Amino acid sequence: MRLPATVRRHLEVATAGAWEALAEAHAQEALRLVGLVGEDWSFDESIDYYFQELGITGTLATTVRNRALVQLEEEERLDPSRPSMHLRDEAPAELEGEGNGRPGSTWQKLRPDRLVKELRQRQRRAGEAERIADLVVAQAEEEVIQVHVENGLDFVALLDEQMSADRAVSYYVDAIGLSGCRAQTVVQRAMARIADALLEPHERPRGGVTREPSGSAS
Repeated sequence: MRLPATVRRHLEVATAGAWEALAEAHAQEALRLVGLVGEDWSFDESIDYYFQELGITGTLATTVRNRALVQLEEEERLDPSRPSMHLRDEAPAELEGEGNGRPGSTWQKLRPDRLVKELRQRQRRAGEAERIADLVVAQAEEEVIQVHVENGLDFVALLDEQMSADRAVSYYVDAIGLSGCRAQTVVQRAMARIADALLEPHERPRGGVTREPSGSAS
């Protein structure tokens, strides 16, 4: 369908705004992940995990990463000197003062039983961090879907005189590059929102039985 020039211009602005909203939503959700697993994962590990699980690549990934970094700097939360895997393994009391000439301190640190214990602690912490990350990603998916729905409804309003609501939402999905199950979810939820606004509320009969108003004569 050939759209009027004015409508096309409005759609260009709406598409730019949609990308802006998506980038901001992803940046905030990625920062939530960084904040929750930052004791065990570095910033890069957290962001890369987020991108991988939500399928974020290209320009959007670069934009989200940059926004997250800028906000962390502004909040003075990013420590550039911390190691890539930030595991706080505190030295046992008998190892304190290592390097001050106490005999046997190096051997104590390298004892096989101590190395195995520390390895198990790292594995437990890494497993817990990944479980938390999975929960954050699930919440992020829902938040981003909601942003898509709101953006799709903006397209419905802009294209109200040009096409039907379902085609307008599909137009948004194509413009933003959504596909697969995520695209289907956005279309379905957007149409459900439109139905909620347009259809008369009613109560379905339960079990095929019409209930009499309370207090009516038997």
